[in-house]
Amino acid sequence: MPFAFTSSAEALPTLVAVATAAGVGATVPALADCVLRRSRERYRAWLGSSLADYCDFWREQRRLPRKQSHGRERALWAWARELPRLAADGALSQSELQQIVRAPAPVPFAVTPETFRSAPSEDAVEREFSLNPTPGVVAAGGLLLGAVAALLSACAENELVGATGTLFAAACWLMALVDARSRTIPAICTVLVTIGSIAWRTAVGWNGWGGLAASAALGAGTFALIVASNAVAKAIRGREGIGGGDVRTLPPLAFALGIDGAAAGFLAAALALAAYLAARAMTGTFQLSDTIPFGPFMTVMGVAGMLCASIP
Repeated sequence: MPFAFTSSAEALPTLVAVATAAGVGATVPALADCVLRRSRERYRAWLGSSLADYCDFWREQRRLPRKQSHGRERALWAWARELPRLAADGALSQSELQQIVRAPAPVPFAVTPETFRSAPSEDAVEREFSLNPTPGVVAAGGLLLGAVAALLSACAENELVGATGTLFAAACWLMALVDARSRTIPAICTVLVTIGSIAWRTAVGWNGWGGLAASAALGAGTFALIVASNAVAKAIRGREGIGGGDVRTLPPLAFALGIDGAAAGFLAAALALAAYLAARAMTGTFQLSDTIPFGPFMTVMGVAGMLCASIP
């Protein structure tokens, strides 16, 4: 029976694991703040260097980059093509819009007064790409990771499953915090979630070659479903519905969860998403054009699926 220890010595490893996991969970918000600030710095550098290169191309060629090209010109065309979406998503601050408008090269979209007024200020963007580790957020992380460690210590087959599962949950929690704040999933979050999930699955076991093949098929099918969903969304709304960070992260997550974990994970994520949308609809704050961060719901999927697959 879980936690039915005959002596304090038997309980000590579990208590240490839970306390360590809670400590890790409490530090994740500070790490999320670092990731957010670094992401903003990289984004600002990317925007500035791309704009400078775009202007250099204009001065050299006296024309805009074309789609039917390759190399540098194709990359500049793709960058310019992203600007309207970034402006619509509020990813460009007012000062960045001014920088683009004042550039010597013409940009392929019009910055209207309404676009400029709806753009966030630089201070607002800086706040969005940062996270104040309030006591509530710190406590939530500690409780989440502590509960995961306690369940795995009680039910998992060995300590390696508990350790890797807890680290996997910590990576998911980091992804949820970052995406909830910035509506982006940086590559570092994708890498940590992928490594954590595969390490945990290796500890649990792939259920033979058949299980590995089923996991690979599940990951490939998830990717195909995302591509099809984005194609439909683009045809209806003129823009893709699932962002690049979600596209990078969800297929390897489904692959690692496998058949035994993905079913419970997808169900838990769907229920959480439905509850979130229902709550926003009831409060009148939801619109079809809103951008929904899927990172928190992938966290629900990952943690729920991991726990279900870890219990014999």
